[in-house]
Amino acid sequence: MAKLEIVENQAAYVLHSRPFRDSSLLVHLLSKDHGRVNVIAKGARKQSGKRQVRQPLQALLALQVDWQGRSDLKTLLRWESRSHPLRLQGDRLYSALYINELLLRLLPENDSAAELFEPYEACLQALESDCDLQPLLRCFELNLLAALGYGLDFAHAEGGADIHPEGFYHWQASGLFVSTSNHSKAYSGEHLLAIEQRHFGSPAVLLSAKRLMRQVFDCLLDHKPLKTREFVRQMQQKSVGVPQHD
Repeated sequence: MAKLEIVENQAAYVLHSRPFRDSSLLVHLLSKDHGRVNVIAKGARKQSGKRQVRQPLQALLALQVDWQGRSDLKTLLRWESRSHPLRLQGDRLYSALYINELLLRLLPENDSAAELFEPYEACLQALESDCDLQPLLRCFELNLLAALGYGLDFAHAEGGADIHPEGFYHWQASGLFVSTSNHSKAYSGEHLLAIEQRHFGSPAVLLSAKRLMRQVFDCLLDHKPLKTREFVRQMQQKSVGVPQHD
């Protein structure tokens, strides 16, 4: 029999929750020391009860939790709020849900990924401010790629040659950049070196970073669309009455 794991007083965020059986919830957490963890919150959907009154388990909540279990699916014993619920609307809410979906789709269960928790927390807190969304999202995406072991080498192209500012490069599914004389849909070396340094002051660099991150994550997701992105597209179509394209 597997050893009983008991975790107490762990900082965590709710990535997603959904009904489980009659009155419980299946909750996906991002925890500080244990990475992505799946837990069952027994009785969390009951109309009354101490747990329900204390804190509903909704996405983006910052919690202090206890859990235990012998399998990959743990039992949530206690949860308490660590801070006020995030006050996000519109693009900022969609951005937070987009980040959550990336973590749910790509971060393996029980992978500690300790280097992700603080950037994730900082990103959510920044979303409550008036900061520019695009550089914030690009920085988190780069952090996520590094944590997953897919960090991009912006200094070298295929074969080990240096990436030069005046050169042009295509990204390929192997994870490497390849030099090209065809500038169509290519990335300039100048932009790639700026992305590596996270210098997003130039709109052109920011546009290249967005296109590159979409290309990389689309490959990692096996070209299966993100529900968050599809939802945003549908909302855009309804708001203007005509089809919108990314």
